[in-house]
This record gives sequence, C-alpha cells and structure tokens, in this order.
Amino acid sequence: MDKRAPYKARIARSFPLHEMGDYETLELIHRLSLQDAQERKATLDRAYPRTGLTDERLALEVHTKELNQSLQRVVDAKVVRRLNPTPVDSQRKDVGNVEIKDRKTAPESAVPPIRPKAAPVRGTASRGRGRGGKVAANARPTKPSAPSPTVDCVGCHDPIGQQSHILTRCGHAYDPKCVVNMVEAATKDENLFPPRCCGQEIPKRAIVPLLPNDTRLKYDAAVKEFAIDRRERVYCNRKGCSRFLSRATTEDEPTSSIFCKICSARTCSRCGGRAHSKLLQCRRKAM
Repeated sequence: MDKRAPYKARIARSFPLHEMGDYETLELIHRLSLQDAQERKATLDRAYPRTGLTDERLALEVHTKELNQSLQRVVDAKVVRRLNPTPVDSQRKDVGNVEIKDRKTAPESAVPPIRPKAAPVRGTASRGRGRGGKVAANARPTKPSAPSPTVDCVGCHDPIGQQSHILTRCGHAYDPKCVVNMVEAATKDENLFPPRCCGQEIPKRAIVPLLPNDTRLKYDAAVKEFAIDRRERVYCNRKGCSRFLSRATTEDEPTSSIFCKICSARTCSRCGGRAHSKLLQCRRKAM
C-alpha cells in the first residue's frame, strides 16, 4: 500500500502578490514554501529513485516554477517599495478602504445635485419660441460620459489618474515619480539594470519620455556602460572620479589617451592606468 500523502497536503500553496501586502513576510513565505518543495523532491528521489515522472513529481515541478515566478514578483515589488520616498507604510495599510471611507463621510453638499433632463418629444420641436414663450428643444440629449477607470501605481499605490504612466507587460502601472526612482537606482546598481517588473524588462521607449533631462543622461550613459563586458571597461584612473570612459583597446589596436570630461584626467585606453607615453609598456594588459 502506498503510504504517500496527497501531494497538495505536503507542500505550501503559493501566495498571490497583493498590492498592499507585507513584502518581507511574503518573501519569507515563498522561500519557506520553496524549501518545503525541495525537501519533498529530495524525499521522493530517495524513496523512489527508479520511478519516472509521476503525477506528483510533475505537480511538484509546476508548483516550484510558480513559486519562483511569484517570488521574483515579490522581490521586484519590494525593491520598488524601498526606492519610493512616499509616506510610511504604517500610515497606508489599506488605501482602498480609506478612499471608500472618505467617499462615504464626505458631505453631500460637496457634490452638486444632478437634475434629470426631460427627453424631447419628436415632431413638436421647433426653432425659436412658441406661443407659450417656452424654448423648444430640437437636439437629442447627450449621454453622460462614462468615468475613466482609475489605475493605482504598483510602487507607491497612489492613483495615477490622467497623468502619463508606464503599463508593463505584466499589467502593472508606474507613475512618473516611481519610474524616475527606479531608473536612478538602476543606473547606480548594475544588478537592477535594465529596470524590470516581474522579471520582465521595461522597454526603453516607454521609460525615456517620462525622465527629466539629468536622469535621461544617466540612463543613456548606463546603457552604454553596461552593454560592455566588465573586464573590457575603462574607468577614469583618478581616485574619487572613476567615471566610465569607453571600451578598452586590445593589443592589436593603437593605444590612446582618454580624456575625462569630469575631472580632466587622462587615462590609458589599454591598461586603464594613468596616461603614459606609447614607448612605455602598459603595466597590465586589458583583459
């Protein structure tokens, strides 16, 4: 008799990413669930080493994949939350409930009453004034426009409204403020570049229009820098500057002196050290 318990009873279910969730707790839950799944897989491999791909093992693989994807979304959302300089999360536990409460407690006098319009009768409409001195309507009543749907920013959870924003491939929206914060962090940390949401890269054509000039320059510089392998980059040799200059030249290419526009120092394009005469050998070769 097979004493194995049902698969779903032995693993933790994956928790959906809630837009106002505690990301630290969600990340811990996902990592513990992954640990349970890995332990279950190890138990199956030891107990049934010759068994092929059973239903339980297939379900375990699918569940592990879903947990990894959900964990990546939690980590991305946590990074955005950390970069966003909005009020403390303790003051924003439930934005949706606060908005609903505000609508309910708002004084009725703040909203002007809407008076229903009488529909015109066809065949009796005429121009000008009739015998009774009343103006006859000859136009059809206009239908009230439907309210535009509100979208909340996944970073700060503020309603975006009609302002420009980014809608990612995974369906999340970012307002301009959170986009700038995300790009600023990505230009300083290569591990965060390019900006991503749920593990998917956000296209450059969607980011650039929302950036101010100074952030756009940093973003363009990061695109050029991070496109080059780390071992082939040349940075300014002056301490305290270390600005990215260009790609290193190889032994088959002529060595040049690269001028830094920030500190005016000159750097050898091959060894990355202080610029020197071409007659002198480089202290180290470009890797």
